[in-house]
Amino acid sequence: MKKIITNIKRNNKTIVFTLLFMLFGFSAIAGNKTVKIKTSAVCGMCKDRIESSLNKIDGSKKTMLIVETGVLLVKYNTKKLSEMDIKIAISDLGYSADDLPKNEIAYNNLPACCQKTGSCSSNDGHDH
Repeated sequence: MKKIITNIKRNNKTIVFTLLFMLFGFSAIAGNKTVKIKTSAVCGMCKDRIESSLNKIDGSKKTMLIVETGVLLVKYNTKKLSEMDIKIAISDLGYSADDLPKNEIAYNNLPACCQKTGSCSSNDGHDH
């Protein structure tokens, strides 16, 4: 009986590893890629705005902005989007994206707290 249970456990591990391998393999076939982009985002409002906007773009799979560093991670389908498409979308929101400067008109329409690096505080009336 003990030998049967050991074989079942071993087979379950094999099945799990096979499924994971297939999942990652299909992900690569589908053309999914993750890119890291440095932005000028400074607060929780910036994070919400960027993540929400990029998640609506066809081909964007998942976005995560780390506010403390301004680094945005984007998983996307390379058959539908390019890294430059993502950077342009960020710029069009009013934020810089690596070496691509922010769109000045969009930047000027951002809340004041999002316009100045380091100016966000818990007393500015926004939920950061």
